[in-house]
Amino acid sequence: MTAKTRFAISTILSVLLALGIFLVVLMISRQNNHKWDLTRNQRFSLSQQSLDVVRDLKEPVEALAFLAETDDASRQAANELLGNYKSAAPEKFTFQLVDPRKSPLLARKHDVRMPGQVILVSGSQTQRSTAVAEEELTNALLRLSDQAEKKVYFLSGHGERAIEGSDPEALARFQGGLAAEGFKGSVLNLLQAKQVPADASVVVLAGPTRQMLPAEQQTLKAWLQNGGRLLATLELETGDHLDWLLKDHGIKSPAEAILDEQAQMFGTEPVYAVALAYAADHPITRNFGLNTLFRLARPVEVNPEATPQGASLLPLAHTGPYAFSVPAADLLGKERVEIRSDRVVRKGSIPLAVAGTFPAGPAPAASPSPQGAAEPSRPEARIVVVGDTDFVSNELFEVLGNKDLAMNMLNWLTESENRITIRPKDEGTQPLLLSQTQTSQIKVLLILAIPLAVMLTGFLMAFRRRG
Repeated sequence: MTAKTRFAISTILSVLLALGIFLVVLMISRQNNHKWDLTRNQRFSLSQQSLDVVRDLKEPVEALAFLAETDDASRQAANELLGNYKSAAPEKFTFQLVDPRKSPLLARKHDVRMPGQVILVSGSQTQRSTAVAEEELTNALLRLSDQAEKKVYFLSGHGERAIEGSDPEALARFQGGLAAEGFKGSVLNLLQAKQVPADASVVVLAGPTRQMLPAEQQTLKAWLQNGGRLLATLELETGDHLDWLLKDHGIKSPAEAILDEQAQMFGTEPVYAVALAYAADHPITRNFGLNTLFRLARPVEVNPEATPQGASLLPLAHTGPYAFSVPAADLLGKERVEIRSDRVVRKGSIPLAVAGTFPAGPAPAASPSPQGAAEPSRPEARIVVVGDTDFVSNELFEVLGNKDLAMNMLNWLTESENRITIRPKDEGTQPLLLSQTQTSQIKVLLILAIPLAVMLTGFLMAFRRRG
């Protein structure tokens, strides 16, 4: 055998071996298809909420995405997103892309009048997503899996925030977030209604600035004693108007305003406070890794001396180490924030919210029962108190993790713990939070240290060349 023949055979064998290895790798990759999302905020992966929702579906769901075949970009994006849902739960979620022009009867059946809509079908039930977007799809899946609508009543008549309107301080976006997750918000005036409606899942007291009348106080107390659920948000102007409620439930909110050096990133006075630490053992904030933003917040903390028997109270969120508080009177009615070191009340980590559970109603009377029989359970009241209302305002509701924290509070209050999670990501940018000290260090590094290092290196190189 000549050298040319041996070389040809060796080449052919090498090519066949490489081809065989390639085919084996291809077969393995087809059977073990894994993707890695290396983007900063995992923008090409489903959020934990979406994964939980699709995996917890009780009945199989088919998604019909109505998109024209000529719209290649939209169909590719839809195929990628819906494919993520299917990969998470292939036995519970399937999908198909439908051209409404080629399937006009199917489009008419589901009242699809324009491309871009997704119809989710589960048995005889359907839900509509107006866009091929993760947040829309996940909310539609939530509505499909839980048809029971929960009622949220916002108290009025005491200077509370409006739940409608485009004003930055209104709560319209908060109410929109509630509607997207199966809640229905309504206004409630206790003087007119005389009592909290029987269908109320949660009552929200959003930043009252006036005192409630004794009759209203008794109505709300009675409702809580029967197992009611309350979300109360405070303002500096609230003053001591809610002390009658807080003291009865082992919670206190000193008349202080929280300021934070990290507010400088907004180019404004330090009236904002950033929550950086959360209770790891509470369902609302378990695995919660997002910063949240508050404005002119008050401290809210547990009052051990007044905690009712059988109650369980826990601070939910704390500021970072650069926060401090001053008397609320130093800011009320003022046009500018003037910080005096002798007026600082406390520094460092300051609690911003407290959640608590309370045994509702009188203890059941003792009665003979078979040995080993379980005692009847008592109804449970739940309360969340937050030292700020602005965190759910139109201006701040969708900033950082405010929306997730607020919706987690509502879902915990209604015992919908399966919905407590991190919601679909906003693909927008997130601000980098820096303290005053960190900003100064960066300025020194960029303005002095790096230029001086470059100049020194140049001098050394010139000196060596001359030498």
